[in-house]
Formats: sequence, structure tokens, C-alpha cells
Amino acid sequence: MAYTTPNTVTGSDVLTAALWNAQIRDNFAFLQKPPRAIVSIPINQSIPTLVRTYVPFTASTSLTAFDCTVTPGALSSNIALSGKVTINTAGIYQVSFCIGWEPDVTGAHYVSVWKTVGGVSTRMLSTGKAVQAGVATNAHHTAAGLINLAAGDTLSLSAEHGTAGVSRLLADAEPYSNLLSVGWFGAA
Repeated sequence: MAYTTPNTVTGSDVLTAALWNAQIRDNFAFLQKPPRAIVSIPINQSIPTLVRTYVPFTASTSLTAFDCTVTPGALSSNIALSGKVTINTAGIYQVSFCIGWEPDVTGAHYVSVWKTVGGVSTRMLSTGKAVQAGVATNAHHTAAGLINLAAGDTLSLSAEHGTAGVSRLLADAEPYSNLLSVGWFGAA
């Protein structure tokens, strides 16, 4: 069910049952459960050096996706095979992520959200971080932004790093919340 922009009424307008249902009832129902999805990384993902790698994910068990379609996908350098959130209702969406790398990783690490429209992918949100050797912390990447999305647009998540060898993205598990969140913010 899509949000319908309410009509501007004048004193002589008659409020019919059809107008009430579309303008009031359906819009309230939409605003109670706006389009949204929260997806997580199901298992640790090994990311090869200097390769943009799109990651698979699963719908979070704590929140059902409303009016968005979640495709789990596979770990791949091909965005067409990646995990995706497909938008079913056009609008402005708040998109955010919090992704963690394994402890003691070093070098530059990047995480990005990609929007695909008609087979063309564009980087929409990105964060990079250089981690020093010997620092016993997880390199967490977070970013958030508002993105104008049309029905049929998809969002994917990629990771890449410049460290020799393989680094791993951590699965969504305590104390880490490795999530991609997509939520309808308003009409475009």
C-alpha cells in the first residue's frame, strides 16, 4: 500500500467514503508500518585484498521487512549476485549501516552502499578507515544518509580493503550490530 498525497479540500467539498479510505485510513495504515528493512550479515565474510566485494545478508529476525523485498544473495565481486533490498514504494529513505571488521585488522578498509537502477550502480554512502597495526579494536564503519529511491531500485552493501591477505567482516552477533537499515522517511 502506497502513501497517497492528501487533497486540499475547500468548504464545499464532500468527503466520500472512497476519499476517506484513501486519504485518511490508508495513509494512517501506511504511516503505522512504513516501508523498512533491517538486514544483517549472517556469518563472517572473508574479503579478498583490493577487490570490491558485495556481501550477502539476511533479514533481521527482530524486525520484519515491510514493503521492501530482501534477497539474501552471495559473497561476490558481481553486484548482480549480492544481497539486495528492493524498494517497492518510492520516496526518501533513511539508509544507515554499522559494519565491523575482525579484531586487529590493519590498513585501509571501506564499506559502501550501492543503489542500482536499470543495471547501473552508483555509490550512495561510503566510509573508509585506516587502522594501525597492534590496535586491539574492531574497525567499525558507520554512515547514514537520506536517499531518494524509486520503486524497483535496489540497495547493496560492499566491502573492500588494502591489507595484504584476507580480512573478515564480522557476522551480526553481540556485542557487534552489523546491520544495514533502510526506512521510509517521506514522499519525494
